[in-house]
Amino acid sequence: MAGAGRSRLAMCSARVAANCRTRGSAWLVLKSALVFSTFLGGLGLDIGWAIAVDSNGCVYVAGETASTNFVATNTSSTNYGGGFRDVFVAKLGAAGTNLVFSTYLGGSDEDAAFGIALDNSGNIFLAGLTASTNFPVTPYAISTNIHGAPAFGYYAYDAFVAELNTNGTKLLYSTYLGGSQADVANAIAVDGNGLIYVAGATASPDFPTNGTSAFFGGGNDAFVVKLDSASAKLVYSALLGGAGNDYALGLGVDSTANAVVAGLTASPNFLLFPITNALQTNFGGGPYDGFVAKLDPDGVTLFSTYLGGSGDDEISRLALDAAGNIYLTGLTTSTNFPTPVDALYPTNTGGADAFVLELDPTGTNLVYSTYLGGTSNDQGWDIAVDANGSAYVIGLSASTNFPTTNAFQSALAGPDDVFVAKLNPGGTALDYATFLGGGGSERGYAIAVDNTGNAYITGTTTPFDFPVWPATNGVQSVYGGGTGDAFVAKLFPRNAELRASRGAGTGSNDVTILWPYGLPAFGLESTDDLAGTNTIWMTVTNAASVVGNDNAVTFTNSTGSLYLRLRRTQ
Repeated sequence: MAGAGRSRLAMCSARVAANCRTRGSAWLVLKSALVFSTFLGGLGLDIGWAIAVDSNGCVYVAGETASTNFVATNTSSTNYGGGFRDVFVAKLGAAGTNLVFSTYLGGSDEDAAFGIALDNSGNIFLAGLTASTNFPVTPYAISTNIHGAPAFGYYAYDAFVAELNTNGTKLLYSTYLGGSQADVANAIAVDGNGLIYVAGATASPDFPTNGTSAFFGGGNDAFVVKLDSASAKLVYSALLGGAGNDYALGLGVDSTANAVVAGLTASPNFLLFPITNALQTNFGGGPYDGFVAKLDPDGVTLFSTYLGGSGDDEISRLALDAAGNIYLTGLTTSTNFPTPVDALYPTNTGGADAFVLELDPTGTNLVYSTYLGGTSNDQGWDIAVDANGSAYVIGLSASTNFPTTNAFQSALAGPDDVFVAKLNPGGTALDYATFLGGGGSERGYAIAVDNTGNAYITGTTTPFDFPVWPATNGVQSVYGGGTGDAFVAKLFPRNAELRASRGAGTGSNDVTILWPYGLPAFGLESTDDLAGTNTIWMTVTNAASVVGNDNAVTFTNSTGSLYLRLRRTQ
């Protein structure tokens, strides 16, 4: 990004507002602007694992909190349940400055949510894990009792599935899901008929299954479950795995109720991982390969494929577009990860790189694939896709030379920062790629996108000068304490440019200058003379108001001309 000495000039005569013109437009184009950014947390560790946005621009975040003083408001569950962590769910208004509700969900042991989805009515669906024997469940649950035994950690985990109403005031449905060992749900989706799809991992040979894929391979197997909460019925429950450890992390459902699941597997061919109609039939090597599978509405596997090279390859999340194309992200240490020679970034630049990849709906054709990273470690955590087929990726980067472009924050600020990147349809160029972080460590775990290309992100951050915007009067402008707070932020694609609007009424000398709200690294400057060789620009001290998505400052000038520009200050 251009530095402070190379600003984009936008010059406007205060007497002739219609004559506003832009000079030097090639110098600086900013395509990722921060609309809002806020902490969410208390005195314990707080992590945002999942995010969704509705058609009104309201933002829904779910994760885990160890804070007994986490902000719980406009909800019936204001008390921390106990144990090491509870689920939290929060809804922010479209402006990002008000908390519609925030609630705990959990029992007396460990509880966390890793997936979130919305239905057409705005009801909120959650998936995760619980070790609580008193986790709140509802009538018509698949299971009203916890079954798990310790395997993933110190607690006996079951997966859980829950549904809240859109205002967070009522638990509409909640159930345990699991067998006699540990089980965790990592992702959730809802189809147009309100049927719920859940993906995760199980160490339980007796995990509840029905359908065509009921064989438990050993270790940990991936699972995909389709359930009808209205009838408390499993439509299908399928296992995917071999004798090694297999984990489902990403899930999507297409317009015809096919479920697509992705994750990582340590089960090579001879350990019987179920491969069918595959793009890559052989395990690439290393500790893990990625895998992708697609199941029809009855749970029958349509395809299942490895994705990976000779190193460690892990798929974190997936997204589907309207045509059913599959977008994937994760990490790879492989120098021979499947990327074509004409890819945007065809080679691994060092350590672990993030990757972005698109498959066609059959799973047999690679639309594009690219590495994304620098010389240190980089990882893609989540991916979203807009109506045009542009992919939005969030993750973490420790690379000072991560390929930022059109960035809100072009330089790594701490040991590792969040990165957010947008790839054009076809994956041939980065529309923008930016860091987001302060002097500590940040993790970006989830991303959602609305129908105008705004990106919504969440994760966790330490207290060292993480960019909060607005700096005051937001949901939570001050770090809550502990080892980490969750954060929620919105980025939008806007150019750094000034626009002018004349005041109402005949002969009005008022001119309102507007520029995109969410550009805290830019200041407005003015001068009354551009003719000289030593033009002096002065900082405009008029307080800016917010009008829609813009900052606005109104000037009154009856004679002469006034010229204005935006200047980058960081």
